Amino acid sequence: MTPPSKRHRPHNTTSTTYCPPSPLPHFSSPDNTVQHQLGKYIKKHAHLLRSLGWRQFVSHLQHPSDLSENLNLLPHPAASLLHTLHKHGVPAKSTMPPWTKSQHISAIRRGAHPSATRQFRTFLHEDLLDMVKKGYWYSLLGELRHMSMAIHGARYLFSILQSVLVDQPQARRIRLSPLIHEALGDWMALAFSLATRPVPITALVPRAPSYVGATDASIHGIGGFWLPTAWSSHSKPIVFRYPFPPWVQQRLVSATNPFGDITNSDLELCALILASATLAQNFPLANGAIWCGSDNTAAVGWTLRGSTSSTNINAYLLRLLAPLTRTGQFTLVPHYVKGLTNTVADFCSRSFSLCDAAFLQDFQTRYPITPSWTYAHPPNETVSAVTSALCKTPSAWASVLPEAAHATPVGTSEYNFATPSTSTPHSPTLPTPSQFSKFSPTATAWDNYLPVALRSAAERWAMPFVPLGRRYPNWVSPTPAYCPPVN
Repeated sequence: MTPPSKRHRPHNTTSTTYCPPSPLPHFSSPDNTVQHQLGKYIKKHAHLLRSLGWRQFVSHLQHPSDLSENLNLLPHPAASLLHTLHKHGVPAKSTMPPWTKSQHISAIRRGAHPSATRQFRTFLHEDLLDMVKKGYWYSLLGELRHMSMAIHGARYLFSILQSVLVDQPQARRIRLSPLIHEALGDWMALAFSLATRPVPITALVPRAPSYVGATDASIHGIGGFWLPTAWSSHSKPIVFRYPFPPWVQQRLVSATNPFGDITNSDLELCALILASATLAQNFPLANGAIWCGSDNTAAVGWTLRGSTSSTNINAYLLRLLAPLTRTGQFTLVPHYVKGLTNTVADFCSRSFSLCDAAFLQDFQTRYPITPSWTYAHPPNETVSAVTSALCKTPSAWASVLPEAAHATPVGTSEYNFATPSTSTPHSPTLPTPSQFSKFSPTATAWDNYLPVALRSAAERWAMPFVPLGRRYPNWVSPTPAYCPPVN
């Protein structure tokens, strides 16, 4: 069976008859410049076809090749004809009228023919459906930013959504990739959990930290510690560490490995995430705030802002903080500390030559404390999610921290919790200080283990919340009432 002949239609005409183009004039070049240039292009593409095969050759030439880019520069007689066909399309003989807008929409909704492969269906989905006006996208981001203040964990879900505006700065209509759809799916999961995860009013204002600690990351792994404060319901200090697998060390950017894709700032951000998950796994935080020191300005800045404008590894890591803080019901407040003062966390991240028992014994000898340190491991769910984020693979929303992951307190002392019908104060009762006295948020013996910057930031919570002159028993005389003058 012979294939049907290609139908043609003259450009810009409604007639059904086809008029062939006028004969092209004969072109001759004395120096054979055109033939020489075309020969070079043909030889190059023939070599690619032989070396790659036709499948990879077609994939290699998906973008404009050097032949199509430089063809207009050659003084050949078909340049104007090819330019016209490229601009207006190849003429085709057809008696059907042009499609209306409703026909286009119907065809898009109908999708590709069932005989088309999945690759072509993805192509149609990306290029035809996922086109959004840039102004609408700006409005969407503004609305989400406004709502994120009252939704726990929502501030960490903007990185990938903002990257579209950076990747397509000149486009009037932006294209949404499958990664953007996954990011929008996170917001859908957030919307469905609003009824089960209410945000208390105390989470919207700054409050005293329940725990303070510090983290550090090295090429070998991460480590850090947590100390309870006077506003915590527990008194157990914990220390933790986690070694990085060898493939993370091989992909780390360094002087000997300049082509790596994992930076030291990414590892420091991993330390903040794993530290928060370790604390939330062992102690219920009850909508508390935790302060964590880090000697990396980039990791602290990313966590404070809650987002970046890229699709790098840091965007995937920041995404993990959304379900982590939402499931653990806490607020993470990072603080920058100088590296020279972060000695305790440095020891934790560089002591992987010791086993767990030897590490805990050496740590207790170096930094004695009462009650003694409790060694904790980061939860496996969080470690798996961080590993996937380092590979730029989004993890499932509910696989970052187990719902009921609070360990039983270690030691002989028992903790008594009030029954649901008992009225429980929101914070422990503190002694009323004198006018010039201060008290430490942590035990006095523990202050030396905290970095100086973190210790100074916590000192402002050591003073009363109202001026001392307005507190009892300084009310020695009643305030005189205001009496308006009599006319």
